[in-house]
Amino acid sequence: MTKYETELREMIVALVPLTVPIHEVDIDTDFRMLGMDSLAFINLVTKIEDKFEIIFPDEKLIMEEASTIQKLSAIIIECKME
Repeated sequence: MTKYETELREMIVALVPLTVPIHEVDIDTDFRMLGMDSLAFINLVTKIEDKFEIIFPDEKLIMEEASTIQKLSAIIIECKME
């Protein structure tokens, strides 16, 4: 698990009332399966932008593009490389 994946897990636990225990959440688990709605997703994106000092690309601001820990981690890495 990457540094970003670990930090993302912690952020998700803090922001989203999960429907399953966090230890059951895989890096490929879709956030919608955890009970995350669009408002919680935008709150998570805002926290990610603040914590990692990045700006999410507009095309990634839909849950389908960033619906797992793995996808979010890839977006963070991509933004950090720019």
